[in-house]
Amino acid sequence: MDEPATENPAQYNTNLSNLPKKINTEGVSNHQSITPTQESSQPSNPIDEIDSYTKYRELIYKNIEYEILCEQYDRKMLDEIVETMLDYICGKRESVKIGKAEYSPEIVKSRLLKLDSSHIGYVINCIKKNTTKIKNIKAYLLTTLYNAPTTIDHYYTTLVNHDMANWNNKN
Repeated sequence: MDEPATENPAQYNTNLSNLPKKINTEGVSNHQSITPTQESSQPSNPIDEIDSYTKYRELIYKNIEYEILCEQYDRKMLDEIVETMLDYICGKRESVKIGKAEYSPEIVKSRLLKLDSSHIGYVINCIKKNTTKIKNIKAYLLTTLYNAPTTIDHYYTTLVNHDMANWNNKN
């Protein structure tokens, strides 16, 4: 894997103390972010961490249109995906390994918070089509989630090209 493009990484604020108890998502576009300010300099409070998980979970649900996805896909599978995203969004790590590359947690967090329902559907379909044995499913899931925005268009283009070639060969 190449190094990630970091010329203009998304800025976000994870100072969640000023946020309302329930995030108001009326009239707000997808791909929003809760932005951090001095998150690591503050002492860790278990109540604040639970509150942070809850707020990020609500944000992810909104971004991926969770309830709509639940009509199309297995809720347990979606919950596993959301929990994996939360682990990497709220976790405290020096770096995150994706494939064979190391990334800063901020870059991974930013990318995961930009995922929408089409990315989640793409990841689920890729997992369903996979026939190889996966030794570390969490690492595989993180990698597919992280790479979804940069691979989804090429995947569907090649799929259409393949189907068109097969259709042309039959006719």
